[in-house]
Amino acid sequence: LNNWEPEEPEIHSLICYYPFNGNANDESGNGHNGVVHGAVLAADRFGNENSAYDFDGTDDGITIPISKYFQEKFTISFWIKTNGKTGEQPILEHRSSYPYVGWDCRIAGDKYPLHAHLTIVGDREDGINTTGIISNDDWYNILFVFNKNEAKSWVDGHLVSHISFPDFTFAEANAELYIGFSNLWGDRYYKGKIDDIRIYNRVLCQSEIDTLFYEGEWSTFIQEEYIYIPKDYALNQNYPNPFNPITTIQYAIPEKSHVTLTIYNIAGQALEVLENQSKEPGYYSVKWDASKVGSGIYLYRVQAGQFTDVKKCILLK
Repeated sequence: LNNWEPEEPEIHSLICYYPFNGNANDESGNGHNGVVHGAVLAADRFGNENSAYDFDGTDDGITIPISKYFQEKFTISFWIKTNGKTGEQPILEHRSSYPYVGWDCRIAGDKYPLHAHLTIVGDREDGINTTGIISNDDWYNILFVFNKNEAKSWVDGHLVSHISFPDFTFAEANAELYIGFSNLWGDRYYKGKIDDIRIYNRVLCQSEIDTLFYEGEWSTFIQEEYIYIPKDYALNQNYPNPFNPITTIQYAIPEKSHVTLTIYNIAGQALEVLENQSKEPGYYSVKWDASKVGSGIYLYRVQAGQFTDVKKCILLK
């Protein structure tokens, strides 16, 4: 670990990069400089003044004159620090109202902890959540990857969700990029800080994602491994779904818990126990091999402490 050098993501794959160091200029070299509407410069996550933008949640925003750069693959990374507001809060939006296509990233939730969400629109609308792990007044690195028929999300360098979009066709929008507010829904604004927005025209690998998260902290990250602790219990949708015959189920636990993960048929009969043991706090992935059962709808249920959740999955053979 001491001799490991972080791998820098390729510069030429950057569509735009906004470090917000005194202004909203694009530092990718592509010239997509932003126009600031009310947002004020503030301290970033390291305490550096005039190195992030603070949005008031009422009428602040930044517009970017950027058009058709988003194809079948792209990566979106940004840092946020929310400030006492719940409900829909736009972070980034590249959408058009007619035709109704494009993508947006937003914070959602009626109470803390919140979650981040990426919406993708093409021949239909789909999306992916980070699950409920975003607390007030803390900095988070949120990263989304879209890759044709699937999407993944990371929080602070850790993969937290993965979803597939069977037979999905993405369509890019002929629209500007909006930061901190929505052009489609004029009454939606973000409250809090945003910093270090990067958008790539390709899928980043895990080492590149690690680099973006640990950027600026390598002097202190020497001998100890960073462990991300979830702030909430969560059970994610399995992927792929539908599947044949193996699928992956992910769950998160914020504290040490005895976890049971059980597969049921649609009649509620238990078929297989995938987990039945004590687990330390963290994110977990479990594979289910459904080779011995027939096509149909199945249920998987996780129980950890007082938390219980059930989701459906579809086996197609």
